[in-house]
Amino acid sequence: MMVGIYQENYIAENQFFGEMLDTLNKTVDDTTISIQPMNQAEIEQLLESLWLQEAPKNLATTIYRRSQGNPFFAEEIAKGLVDDDVVSWRDNKWHFASVIESSLPKDIQEATLRRINRLSKETQTLLHQAAVLGRTFRFTDLHEVSDLSEWDALESLDIALERQLLSEVVGEQVLRFKHVTIQNVFYQNLSQLKRQLMHRESGEALERRAKLDGPSRDMSAALAHHFYQAGEYRKTLTYSRQAAQRAEAVFAGQMALIWYTQALDTLDHLNQGTSTDLERFDLLLAREHIYSYLGNTQAQAIELVALQTNAQLLDDPTRQVMVHNRQAAYDRAIGHFNEAKAEAQAALIVARQAGLSLLKGESILQMAQTLAVQGHLEEALEQANLAQKALTNQDQAWPGLGSLYNLLGVISFNFHQYNQAQIHFKQALTLNRAIGNWPGQALSLAWLGRVCLRLGLYSEAKLLGNRGLEMSRAIGYRLSEAMCLHNLGLLYQALALDSVAKTFIVQAISIWGHLQDRPGEAEALKILGSIYRSMDDYPAAQDTLAQTLKITQEINLIPLEAEIWFETGLTFEAQENLGEAATAYENSYRLQGGLADEAGKLEAAGGLARCYLAKNEIQAAKEIVDKGLDWLAAHDLGSITYPIQLYLTIYRVLRSTNNSEAAKKALEVCQSLIQQRADTIEEADLRSLFLKQITEDENFSSESAS
Repeated sequence: MMVGIYQENYIAENQFFGEMLDTLNKTVDDTTISIQPMNQAEIEQLLESLWLQEAPKNLATTIYRRSQGNPFFAEEIAKGLVDDDVVSWRDNKWHFASVIESSLPKDIQEATLRRINRLSKETQTLLHQAAVLGRTFRFTDLHEVSDLSEWDALESLDIALERQLLSEVVGEQVLRFKHVTIQNVFYQNLSQLKRQLMHRESGEALERRAKLDGPSRDMSAALAHHFYQAGEYRKTLTYSRQAAQRAEAVFAGQMALIWYTQALDTLDHLNQGTSTDLERFDLLLAREHIYSYLGNTQAQAIELVALQTNAQLLDDPTRQVMVHNRQAAYDRAIGHFNEAKAEAQAALIVARQAGLSLLKGESILQMAQTLAVQGHLEEALEQANLAQKALTNQDQAWPGLGSLYNLLGVISFNFHQYNQAQIHFKQALTLNRAIGNWPGQALSLAWLGRVCLRLGLYSEAKLLGNRGLEMSRAIGYRLSEAMCLHNLGLLYQALALDSVAKTFIVQAISIWGHLQDRPGEAEALKILGSIYRSMDDYPAAQDTLAQTLKITQEINLIPLEAEIWFETGLTFEAQENLGEAATAYENSYRLQGGLADEAGKLEAAGGLARCYLAKNEIQAAKEIVDKGLDWLAAHDLGSITYPIQLYLTIYRVLRSTNNSEAAKKALEVCQSLIQQRADTIEEADLRSLFLKQITEDENFSSESAS
């Protein structure tokens, strides 16, 4: 369990903190407890625990009124009264003089400042230096910046500990300010010039300490902070980059953004011509990657414009290719496929002219990825093979090779070559694991889960989905998080657990929308529409499918459009609106034919067969079924989205033509498919619920009984 404490005003002051709270609310089981001010009785108990004896009623009331129930303020008032000898220790007990409320400090800052002013100048100076070091600090670092002897410094710290301004952190050999307000008062009480000087002294002391301690103690973040406040901008730039890279290495994306942003701000102070322009490009590129990773597409778009401007200013082919490729990836994600291909082509031209063989391979890969999303699989495979040749024909292994094998896996998956896809995704997983690329691993896990789902390996699909989701959330990678939620939704839909499936898909849609990933959003909306249909909520199903159809037509995503027409046909058919259903199935059949997707064509034809059968056009239905049986004899069922429904269609048509033996075999296949699904559900209660929903399904139960 994690417990975090914060003040409400901090949300408005810190954008990243507010975003973190919003993420926690959406992704984990969290409870928010609002802490109200103490009442008078509680303040009285607080004072009694502080002094270990009951305080006079009038004093407790006065402190309560002035503190307004704030326990820290009440404590500071009480400790100040002890410092002023208004509350004094004699004869083994506390004695309380009368107190006028107007004589008490008006706020926490004044209460703390009064206590500080009672300290010696030596102790005040030492604590000012400690406040510059931070809320928590080491004695060795404080002594390094102090002019005091070790003994005098310890004497001053003993006074601060006795006055409860500081406390010791047990077992860590460090001290900390008792409350952040105490540190703030010490810090704010310094002039700007003194702060700057103390930050420089702190930075230099910590820098010396870091050299002595070596890699075991990373001080880059602290050094970047101190040198920035001191106006030492060249050192600030060095340590800000180190801090950003360290944060990036442990997937602390928001912290990395803070340090990269400080580094870029530092460059504005340096302004040293071409050298800083080169540094600016590298920093902008690093920050753009993090924006992409965290799913902040608006900031990413702004960053790409800045990168383009910077690359043109530098007149550097390498950096121009990099920007074109990053822009291609961005355009593909938001569904601007023509723009993505144009950027990849521009990158390829520059890379060829400049003889940049590795970047040429990356540009070809960008083109292949866009073609694959559009469903142009033959072209995508051709480009992927060219990219593989360019990227593997290098002196050393290209670190992004995992993304190439992920792409080959996607292409094989869309060709319904699931075993081959599984091989590619496992290759990608191994490559990404070898170089510590966790985002790449998360994507590979997500796709492996999708493959297992198609192969009917439901337990493994669930395991991979949960594992990928956990990894994605741990590293903050929104793209793979959306994919894993999407896959888990598909899994529970396949198990006829629609309410569970809906929960996952709705979460996925929210993330796809945040990412502005229109292809992902459209596919998830299609699934949501099919879930609504299964739940007999036909108006919601039609509205959702119409919404996703509009998206796919806007971005010209034909493979998904074909699937949506099929789902639309199922929705109309469920309402016995056969005319609209037949039109939708015909649209799906036409589009699938253009894509050479025989499995998709077969399912759309099956829908038409049911429409013919309902209109008693048995011969037309039989011709479709006969072709379907020929295809099924030569292919496995992995490429069929709704195999049970397809075999029920075959059964009905064959029974209508009095071919009872063949009809019986089709029904037996249905029963076998259902049992196979049930056998993959390890949880007994879910398995029971799945079988119950199947037996209560009117279509299946009526056919089974007959």
